[in-house]
Amino acid sequence: MDWGFKDAVAVVTGGNSGIGRSISIHLAEAGAQVIMVARDPVKGETVRQEIEEHGGQAEFHSVQLGDHDAVKALMDEVDAKYGALNVLINCAGGSERNQGVDASFSLMQRWDRVSGGNFLSAFLVTTYAAPIMRRTGGAIVNISSTGSIHGNYGLYGAMKAGLEGLTRSMALEYAPLGIRVNAISPGWVETPFTAPNPDDPAHVEWATTASLLGRMGHVDEIAAPTLFFASEHSSYITGTTLIVDGGNSIIDATTKDVHAR
Repeated sequence: MDWGFKDAVAVVTGGNSGIGRSISIHLAEAGAQVIMVARDPVKGETVRQEIEEHGGQAEFHSVQLGDHDAVKALMDEVDAKYGALNVLINCAGGSERNQGVDASFSLMQRWDRVSGGNFLSAFLVTTYAAPIMRRTGGAIVNISSTGSIHGNYGLYGAMKAGLEGLTRSMALEYAPLGIRVNAISPGWVETPFTAPNPDDPAHVEWATTASLLGRMGHVDEIAAPTLFFASEHSSYITGTTLIVDGGNSIIDATTKDVHAR
């Protein structure tokens, strides 16, 4: 499929691993100039080299995305270098298990760690990206999680619910500027962080029954709908969240045993 990204400029936060890495690679394969933004420069350089070895164009910036001044400086640099921004993917995020009872972090440390990556980063990056994007119009895709509709570890689910609310608010605010804003809500997707331990059959069974399809999702299965929302193929869609979870979110306690059989 021709996504229409040839010569487009795309920023992908969290673009150096997991779902973000897949999105970055697919955008580059479709002809976009990809600007990956995350914290780990080693992972970032690895993905950048991978993209360029396959004929794509990419660069990596190590930025603390919860830092107001750092995000503004990044967007000023993008504007000075390219003078345009067509696609923004807010994929940065992460969760710490048992946040609410982990005594190793203070109350505000827990808040800063989880909100900074999952919510504040999207707000800051989008706010500073919008003045650049309004020149040509464009699309923003926020990567949420079905943690937004389930009880979830600590603040993670709450921040993802906030991100989906922010998606709707920004869609309303930015529509007059020619900018669409949507979200993708992945379910249980296999990444280096979530991959089940192959030596633990119980863990494998638990992970692979987390959907009606009897398996975990693949990162490319999140990248494809993300590119759809970022492209003109979805030109009449804004302010919506698409759940991509293999049907996991429709399973409840009364049906889970039936599903398992």
